[in-house]
Amino acid sequence: MSDRAASGTAAQPDRTGLLDRLSRTRAAVLAQIAERDRDFPSRRITSYPWQTVTRMLQYIRDLTPENLLDIRIHTDPFIGTLSARFWLSKTASDFESLYRFYGEGVPDAYWAYEPELPALAGTDYGYRIGGRLLSDVATEYQRYVCNLYRLGMFQLMEQTVHRPVVLEIGAGHGGFAQLFAAICRRSHCYVIVDLPETLLFSAIFLNVHHPDKRIYTYAPGDDLEGVIADRDAYDFILVPDYHLSRLGGLERLDTAFNHVSFPEMPSEILREYLRFIRARLDGYLISVNYRGVPDTGRAHVDEVLSEYFTLSPTMADLAALLHSNNQVINDINCRPTIVCSSSIERRRQIAGRHLHDLIGTTGQRYVCSFQQDASILSLRGEKRVSRGWRRIIKRLARRTPVVRRLIR
Repeated sequence: MSDRAASGTAAQPDRTGLLDRLSRTRAAVLAQIAERDRDFPSRRITSYPWQTVTRMLQYIRDLTPENLLDIRIHTDPFIGTLSARFWLSKTASDFESLYRFYGEGVPDAYWAYEPELPALAGTDYGYRIGGRLLSDVATEYQRYVCNLYRLGMFQLMEQTVHRPVVLEIGAGHGGFAQLFAAICRRSHCYVIVDLPETLLFSAIFLNVHHPDKRIYTYAPGDDLEGVIADRDAYDFILVPDYHLSRLGGLERLDTAFNHVSFPEMPSEILREYLRFIRARLDGYLISVNYRGVPDTGRAHVDEVLSEYFTLSPTMADLAALLHSNNQVINDINCRPTIVCSSSIERRRQIAGRHLHDLIGTTGQRYVCSFQQDASILSLRGEKRVSRGWRRIIKRLARRTPVVRRLIR
């Protein structure tokens, strides 16, 4: 299912046209679910936590198109942001410092934000900082997108002769894909492969926030191979996971990305994705993941990645340089940015570059720099003061002039 104008340029739907597009997009994804359950029963969702999450979110299938305009409000069960707890216990200052740390040295044009929601009519779904609408999830996207800039990936895409292809495995509600398309100046084709139940969110979200883009969402019976061959006609291509084998026409991937879903996959499915990416990658796979779900018996994600790619940094590098033990790096909140290179030459190209990152387990921020062979040259760390201590310091500052001067 696609929305292309006859001239080949992006269609510009009015509100009625957009609502119709959302209805057709949802119908396409619901048909995917039926096709998967009928023809590919082994790919049904059985893993934690997605079996529970998708059951919780089945009501999305019955929302009116008007309600679908604000699909972002319904994403809380699987991205855990902007909930009642967020409003009651957080303020902008809780993530502003981290947001600015991630953005150090990166032009403002590449900084992350939350898109405005149509139905809220100017009411902020988040907090305003420097004119941008932000949330905790936008702060995470700030880390992703600013590190891509530091690695030179946007610059490389802008210099390529061919139209670049970006692959994201498991795009969630489509928030990072939406941001990437908004800030990348080079025309590109962004391919998403995901569970149909999750594509329901990303397909709708992208149509709402990029109504001018040419977005293809697979529907059973489509000539998917033909769409891939004609990929320059599309800005986004969304495909269910059970049809990965039909994407063989993607001979080249300029960038691949996964955040916080590799650990939730059965090891054989993860290896299937990595083989697909390894055979086509002409850039880097960026992995932002914890090592694995406890008590599942699955191999650590970084260990599986190392079967196909050279990792920079490795978890062992981080453990040694951060003086951390296995308990820290195995924690579900330890989600470092790992650059996966498919060749020694590609690995050398990140020499002199660096990443701004966070060990969520301890709240330790660090800057990881690479030398000529892409090993870690240096690591600058800083401890983040816990929220409890910040509150104590603020109370003391109101009462004690000396403390007020110390924290300025």
